[in-house]
Amino acid sequence: MNPFRQLSPKEEREFRQWARNNYLRHTPIKGVWHPVIQDECVRINQMQPPFAIEEQTKKANEQPESL
Repeated sequence: MNPFRQLSPKEEREFRQWARNNYLRHTPIKGVWHPVIQDECVRINQMQPPFAIEEQTKKANEQPESL
């Protein structure tokens, strides 16, 4: 028995949007979240590996501020 309900296409879009708006990349994905949200979090993590985020942060911090 699946404890999660079946979503309509509209609800699935809304759940995926929620994940994009609220999930912080490469943080734990909670098992209590709906599988659609978990799937979107995995997709988000696959879009940019953690080391790329670190490299972008380093580069951003090295650039001088413009006036």
